[in-house]
Amino acid sequence: MNHSRYLVGLLTLIISISVFNVQARNVYTNTSIHSKRPLSAEFSFRQDIYFAQWSRLRHLAEMGDANAQFRLGNLYYSPPPKSGIRQSYHRAFQLFLASAKSGNPHSQHNLAVLYLKGQGVEQNQQKSLAWFLIAAENGSKSAKRTIAKFSRQHVQKTQSLKQDLEKQIKHNQFAK
Repeated sequence: MNHSRYLVGLLTLIISISVFNVQARNVYTNTSIHSKRPLSAEFSFRQDIYFAQWSRLRHLAEMGDANAQFRLGNLYYSPPPKSGIRQSYHRAFQLFLASAKSGNPHSQHNLAVLYLKGQGVEQNQQKSLAWFLIAAENGSKSAKRTIAKFSRQHVQKTQSLKQDLEKQIKHNQFAK
């Protein structure tokens, strides 16, 4: 009697693990980095399957999968609520850098944002703009929009300086 209970329990456990692994694999393979949905919506972060998804992503990232590095970097940058993941801009930076070197334009864009904001790395606007340019050349539409915004800001600053200089010239108060 106890032996049959043990077998039934073991069989139930094996079936649960199999279903669990299939669900985790489906969640990972059926998502797209081009999705408009937030990362937390792409992954069904239920606590019962969260660990398997996390482990799978981490394993793939360690194996050099640029897409997994990008996704894991996103998790470190902005962890889902109640996921147990601690936010780490430094770790996100490391993962985005590894993925960016492999040519992932989304990681290149995110790397540029980290440089721009000084999150996980020393703030550096020149490196930020360089990564935005690389990401834009590799097809990142958001990087192209950001570059256009940078250009507008620089033009506006230049226009403002030009207007100040014109006023100074007009009133003969030109500062040398």
